Amino acid sequence: MKIRVSLSDLYVKKVLLREELGKKLGKESIAKALNDFHAKRKPRPCGLTVHSVIGCSYACSYCYIPDMGFSNTIPKPYGLNKEELLYALLSNPYFYPSLIGTYLAFGSVGEPYHPIGFEKTLEYIDGIAQNLQNPIQASTKAFLKENDVERLAIFKKYPLNILVTIITVKYFKTLESAAPTPFKRFETIENLRNSGLYPVLFFRPAIPGINIDEAEEIFVEAKNRGAVGVIIGGFRVSKRILHNLKQAGFSDSEILKRARRRILKGQVEVFTRDLKEELLKIAKKIGLTPFFSACCANTFNIMLTLGKRIPCAGLCFLSKSFCTSCPVNCANIEIVVEEGEFTRSFKRILGIEPNEVKIERHTIKIYLSKKRSKISRKRVLIKVLESIYRKKIKIVHL
Repeated sequence: MKIRVSLSDLYVKKVLLREELGKKLGKESIAKALNDFHAKRKPRPCGLTVHSVIGCSYACSYCYIPDMGFSNTIPKPYGLNKEELLYALLSNPYFYPSLIGTYLAFGSVGEPYHPIGFEKTLEYIDGIAQNLQNPIQASTKAFLKENDVERLAIFKKYPLNILVTIITVKYFKTLESAAPTPFKRFETIENLRNSGLYPVLFFRPAIPGINIDEAEEIFVEAKNRGAVGVIIGGFRVSKRILHNLKQAGFSDSEILKRARRRILKGQVEVFTRDLKEELLKIAKKIGLTPFFSACCANTFNIMLTLGKRIPCAGLCFLSKSFCTSCPVNCANIEIVVEEGEFTRSFKRILGIEPNEVKIERHTIKIYLSKKRSKISRKRVLIKVLESIYRKKIKIVHL
């Protein structure tokens, strides 16, 4: 299978969409959009984060958003309207529209389907689906009733990937005291699947010494309710989260043993690779497609909804640490890149003309006479090029 990719084509589409939208917006809305973080935000491995809701009211003990300055008790809808959000995204130098463009992720700093922001989320998804066609992923702990799901089912022929977070049944009253119960969230999975969508279980965070032992039970129930896969996510801890867990009566010994460094400031990654590998085996045993990365679930969802196999935008298929050999089989999809087109796009985006470019199966080698320090400052833009062309970029200094 071959797919031709041209960043030049996506760039033209982006410019035309932005100009068309700009004619409909007033000066005040354009200024508001340009000053918004969506117009400047750098992408993460899962894609560019979109905020339809800021904050949450579920007050989960392990929640990291308070460490980022957001509330986990008071949510509020985002301030941009649909058109302003679209204009902000189209003004972002790291964003490109279309199915093969930038993945968009809802739910990083708030609950997108919280009743206070459900309409805003639906408005944003509709705007993106109608105008940009980018793959969308939304993570949630909300209870989505049949009426809610019916409104989301409008997008069942569009790549909308909904992740339902369930990490515990035993301890939800202490870990997730204000969230809908896991039983309600299992019902959400069932409602989504019955509507024609393809929900994925989000088992994140996997917390050493706390919720690993009940993972299999959760996986089995999620599959029985209609989940098509599971993302097995890691765990980041801060002093505040550690305090919350201890206050809830949990031992922190296993977490401290696995922490990558002393927990003093900020969030510290906890080593969970061995645990994730065991959970991956369990998921495969019961027939639930496992992922270590959210972008892989988004890619899988594109295949299920549209019948199209497109390599993962995060290039997870090039890494043994992330690729779980899902049915998309990204590594065996050939991406055709025209050397001249790539060279022009590289020069336009980075302001540097390569001495030579060599296009290989999974790699693009760029030969430069520029100093390494100058190109290193543009590593985010290089990551953007990699995500669009689905190839690893290697800089060779002459």
